Amino acid sequence: MMDDPRNADVIFTLSDGKTINSHSFVLQFRCPKLYDLYNKKKPKGRSRKPVTVDMKENMNPDSFRVLIQFIYADNIDFPSFSHIAVLNIVFAAHQLELERLARLGEEHLRATLSI
Repeated sequence: MMDDPRNADVIFTLSDGKTINSHSFVLQFRCPKLYDLYNKKKPKGRSRKPVTVDMKENMNPDSFRVLIQFIYADNIDFPSFSHIAVLNIVFAAHQLELERLARLGEEHLRATLSI
């Protein structure tokens, strides 16, 4: 769904110049923090035009893409990421109050890192 711009009513712009299409109804239930950002930008009335939300300063683009994928699929393959990438994902998950994702990332780091 996130790769298909049809019916997307939220467009996130990232610091790498790329955009991610999303759907407010998914955000409403899966990530209230992002839904609130959308709601603040949404014009009053019944506009069908997608709302653009700037994430350039708030979020690492790669981490944000992973978060959006998790929001849609409720699945993540942490072993496919470097430890630094997992740390960035955990940090971003805490920022957006995605506590389950943050906990999964922290558990993965505890299981794979050693002193």
